[in-house]
Amino acid sequence: TTSGGGKAFFISTVIGFLISSFLMPFNYKSLALLFATTMFFLIGLIDDESKKRFQSYDGLSARLRILLEITVLIYFVIILNSRQACFCGISR
Repeated sequence: TTSGGGKAFFISTVIGFLISSFLMPFNYKSLALLFATTMFFLIGLIDDESKKRFQSYDGLSARLRILLEITVLIYFVIILNSRQACFCGISR
């Protein structure tokens, strides 16, 4: 995608999270999802910015990007499946 598309998706996700946090009781799973979305956004942003900075089509290597995304995914799954959430000291 273009670099602007990722930014628009991230901003709309954060706005939706903020609106829903006023309408519904707090849920740590929503916060974990926002964390995962933020991390994926940052990985994409780093990739896009490295392409711009070095003026090439090569950003992060595919292996590094996949490794970072799998790391975020594993952390997210651990948070969702743990009895005690290990996220910012917040428990269920």
